[in-house]
Amino acid sequence: ECQIHENYKEMVLKAKDTDSAITGGICVGGAAVVLAAAKPDFPAYVSHLVVEGLFATFLESFKLHMKAEKRPIFPVLYEIFWAARLESGMKIREARPIRVIGKVKTPILFLHGRKDAFSLPKRAEELYAACNAPKELVWMDEGSHSHLRINNQELYDGSIKAFLQKTF
Repeated sequence: ECQIHENYKEMVLKAKDTDSAITGGICVGGAAVVLAAAKPDFPAYVSHLVVEGLFATFLESFKLHMKAEKRPIFPVLYEIFWAARLESGMKIREARPIRVIGKVKTPILFLHGRKDAFSLPKRAEELYAACNAPKELVWMDEGSHSHLRINNQELYDGSIKAFLQKTF
């Protein structure tokens, strides 16, 4: 997903004839953005990141999803990780946003729900604390995982706009 995201950004920049881009993602998409942004060759034209419901590790988030859906964690979760590694070559257990967030240099806005059961609020605080880039964390009281904007549209959109105005 990291590579797809990077290719998409380059396509948008060419199509819009601009020299900068703002990118982001929700949950796994946010993790992909952070993992990409932590790489030394992350494109300088990406001026800002916006992540919603970012989790610290895939393992913890997947386990929480499996428990909520009353599905067995073992061996299913580990089989999923194994299949993903065969398909993509990526070791999901090693791809941890919490492990790389300190390498991100691009300004980042964290949007997080206090009721998120899959990307735990305490992990959002840990990710925020570990991030060395210009950053902001906005909490939303309404909305569960991946359902923040629909429940907080004014705060959600306003937070992004304010962050961009402060950091551009």
